[in-house]
Amino acid sequence: MTKSQRKKLNRAKNIRKQTNVERNQQQKVVTRKATNIMDHIMNTVGLHENEFIAHDCILCGQRINKIHNSHNPYPVAGIHIKLHSAKNENGKEAPIRCCTKCNENKVLPARMNSLYMNAA
Repeated sequence: MTKSQRKKLNRAKNIRKQTNVERNQQQKVVTRKATNIMDHIMNTVGLHENEFIAHDCILCGQRINKIHNSHNPYPVAGIHIKLHSAKNENGKEAPIRCCTKCNENKVLPARMNSLYMNAA
């Protein structure tokens, strides 16, 4: 291999390395954004499962023992989503949260209906 061919090969390797570094940095940013979006959607930002205090569902009264079974009851309970996050409601005497069963059977259909009504 000639000296000029080695230079070209080394230049190509350096460009490939730089491209890989840039691609990895972009992937980290995308992953970070996706995690932040999911935290916002799940309303669990800053609240660890060990810090969760069990409470009753505001709609049916069933006991909610895990943070992953605690959901925002908007629009059924008539409250605003961001004001009643899991973190804000944790430890209150009567937290405005609902169980998974009520979320699936009452809250989500009401949200879909409100989206449908707003779109019409």
